[in-house]
Amino acid sequence: MLCLLFAGALCLGAAMQAEQSKTSGKKQWNQKNAVAAFNMALTRSAYDRVFRDRLTASSDSAKQAVSEEGQIAVPNEIVILFHEDKQNENYHVFDLPQFDGNARATHAYKQHLECCYPVW
Repeated sequence: MLCLLFAGALCLGAAMQAEQSKTSGKKQWNQKNAVAAFNMALTRSAYDRVFRDRLTASSDSAKQAVSEEGQIAVPNEIVILFHEDKQNENYHVFDLPQFDGNARATHAYKQHLECCYPVW
């Protein structure tokens, strides 16, 4: 029953996002369209300082800039970050361990720092 409820919620979310894409005239968020939008945003950031500043100002500003540049509807749950620190020393992104209210195991940062997504 829980699986059916979860699957229904996923389908509803996808349908809502597809409808948003249709009404906004923007492309649907998928791997192909997202990669194209990121390529366009990164290319423009190399020569347009104002656009570049929008990408680094905040996650919301970056999301809006990518959406506009790539004409793509970025779902609310997507977080986009850009930075100029080549060494990435100021950004720490962790994949949280699986939740278990009774667990007391130690989780090392190095295990979770490798993070959370494959490159598209």
